[in-house]
Amino acid sequence: MGLEIIEIVEDDQGQAKLLDQILRQASFRTNVAFDGPSAMQDVWRIKPSLIMADDNLPGLTGREMCKRLRQDPSTKYIPIILLSGYSSEERRVEALDGGADDFIVKPMQRPNSWLARGRCCADLSRDKDRKRILVRILP
Repeated sequence: MGLEIIEIVEDDQGQAKLLDQILRQASFRTNVAFDGPSAMQDVWRIKPSLIMADDNLPGLTGREMCKRLRQDPSTKYIPIILLSGYSSEERRVEALDGGADDFIVKPMQRPNSWLARGRCCADLSRDKDRKRILVRILP
């Protein structure tokens, strides 16, 4: 059984298409945005079950999106996985401390691994009565 919907936020159209195809093949529904401001509008409109966002987006970075979404009561519990081409420990810690639930380094070479991580984040968000639980997986 798939998630209600996953918001993909990726400015590289090739990466966005690849992510979209992999998620759809795994029976997930998706919505794609190519910049931060468009993604924010989508998130407020459709309330996805999970957000997978590039950290380096035009208009609004993934970390800035996290900060804004965590401040809004209607979106603060939506799990967010940041995607980045930067693999430094410092970048990962900044992302997680900034509100991301997980951080995946691109290129994503093991789709089954990050699909499982996405399912885990979304499963934790489904129980609306629980306090927010952060999943911090640092390889």
